[in-house]
Amino acid sequence: MNKGSKPRWAKAFGIPLHARAINTYRIIGDLVGGYIYVDEDTWNRSHLQRARICIISSNLVSGAMIELDIGDWAMKSL
Repeated sequence: MNKGSKPRWAKAFGIPLHARAINTYRIIGDLVGGYIYVDEDTWNRSHLQRARICIISSNLVSGAMIELDIGDWAMKSL
């Protein structure tokens, strides 16, 4: 972990049901800082409106929104 980096929670919205898998969460996490893990609700698919992904980030502003277009998917991450 770099100096100034710390774990943060990112929320991802708009992930299609068929794409809700660990590989998708890793891709999203790596795009916004560095994947660590997902919360229990995300892992168990008990909250389908959003995914919570714990990431390492030193330069993300808290509350910032990032829009990701990956192939046919368009997602928003906070």
